[in-house]
Amino acid sequence: MASHHLEKLELRSHAMLPGDYQIQIHIIECRDLKGGSSSGLCDAYARVRIMGRIKKTRVIRKVSGCVFDDTLYFNFTGLTCSAIEEAGIELQVYDFDAFLAHKLIGMATFDARSIHALPNHEFYRKWVGLVNSKARDSNGYHGFIKVSLTILGPGDEQLSHDLDAEYQKELAEEADQSTGFGIVALEGPNIDVCESQS
Repeated sequence: MASHHLEKLELRSHAMLPGDYQIQIHIIECRDLKGGSSSGLCDAYARVRIMGRIKKTRVIRKVSGCVFDDTLYFNFTGLTCSAIEEAGIELQVYDFDAFLAHKLIGMATFDARSIHALPNHEFYRKWVGLVNSKARDSNGYHGFIKVSLTILGPGDEQLSHDLDAEYQKELAEEADQSTGFGIVALEGPNIDVCESQS
């Protein structure tokens, strides 16, 4: 009984206020993408869908890994508590095709409430595994993407980062790792495996 009451209080302390929100998705880079061509390379781009809105990065051709360094901004006005708390963030990486349907390489999903509950309301510069349950070899990851997600609402302030110092630290960490990935964060705020929609 007491633990149930404490859980309710904790949920209330992380409740998101109604109002205007900005969701920022910084798509930093991808690695080990499983391309569909015989060479194993792909024409990669990322697509983000939040509450029915879609934004995309540019296409980078003939790669298995690439740096996007693109930030996508989603602005929402007048959201209710339930609308923002139930919002999902779907991040997909595709192999572009000029003539046929673009092929989904893999995806990761997040929920807005869990991201907003993190310190500084951000999931910052983390590697996430991309999954595709409809691929022929659906076991395992179909690549990795390094992203930052920030959700700012009423009264929230964005943390300013020293990008040069953080980049140097990441390079040093990656040099210490045998995989070259540095610290791969495949856990986190409700990263879900979900069925891709065709």
